[in-house]
Amino acid sequence: MKRLLVIALSICILYAASVSTASADYTPPLTTLGMSQVRAALSQAQASNDQACVDQLTAYLTRFKNAQVGMGPPPGPMPQCQANQEQIRQEQIRQEQIRQEQIRQEQANARQAVTITTAAPSRTSGKLHFMVTTSSSVSRVVLAWDNGTATMISSNGKNWSASVPSSKFSPNNDGYEAITVRAYPMNSMTAVTKIMNVSIPDTPATQNAEYIFPVKGKNVKHITNKEKYANGTDHKDRWDGNGVDIPAPAGTAVVATKSGTVTTSMDKKDDRGNYISFGKYIVIKHDDETESLYAHLSSRYVGVGAKVKAGQTIGSVGSTGKSDINHLHFELSNAKPYKVIYK
Repeated sequence: MKRLLVIALSICILYAASVSTASADYTPPLTTLGMSQVRAALSQAQASNDQACVDQLTAYLTRFKNAQVGMGPPPGPMPQCQANQEQIRQEQIRQEQIRQEQIRQEQANARQAVTITTAAPSRTSGKLHFMVTTSSSVSRVVLAWDNGTATMISSNGKNWSASVPSSKFSPNNDGYEAITVRAYPMNSMTAVTKIMNVSIPDTPATQNAEYIFPVKGKNVKHITNKEKYANGTDHKDRWDGNGVDIPAPAGTAVVATKSGTVTTSMDKKDDRGNYISFGKYIVIKHDDETESLYAHLSSRYVGVGAKVKAGQTIGSVGSTGKSDINHLHFELSNAKPYKVIYK
């Protein structure tokens, strides 16, 4: 009898120890849901041909059924064999995929709900003032262009503004720059975008000067036709009698004296192909009806019809045509007073 008591006590101790050790593991509830979980784990083990795991889960399922009808103690934690762990891992992966897809769909819906409205920027004190409106609240709006970015500010999430110095931009030959508006919906890392082509005004230095000296680095001013040319000589083959010769090294950049449209860009040659008269030359018509001429160039960089900005490089100094030395022959037509000097 004592021997039987010792054996029974040992079994109870071992059972309690096993339950205590496994308490951190998962124990399905004694419900229909718990039964489904055990059966799913068993099916996974059978599909994996893991016989050891099948045997463990089959025995566990028997204990589970007996416990449900009160014919045995609770079955304890479900065996965590390899096949069962794989089932848990696959379920975790599936749930994460569902969660990520929900996030992507929410962000796509948020982007679809946002439209961007822009207006031409206003200009004051050498700055461009941008205004952007979004159809619904967004978390951030950024302006981006080739050489920089600017973060806009807002008080309500829909109306955004930013002021950017004109000097930050590098417009193309037509004076425009493509600026991308990026609006980020709430809780989204992907932006809704819109591109606006903005006319960039001349820099303050250009705006304040009536003309820019055609060889980079100096300004020019008018003098009356009774005054002598300064730092230049009379030209024997004048276009309109308004010329000045400006000595400069070959290849020196020649720039447009004022914004306008190129009306002539050609090489003047005789029947034998030799340069004559102005050689390579360019004529630009300006908005104030004046015209400027640049002659004896070694290269021409703009063609007829091109829109040029004041200070834009249009050619380089040379000695083509009726010329003995490298210099620029520069003229203004229809200017009153019309002759120019430089300082």
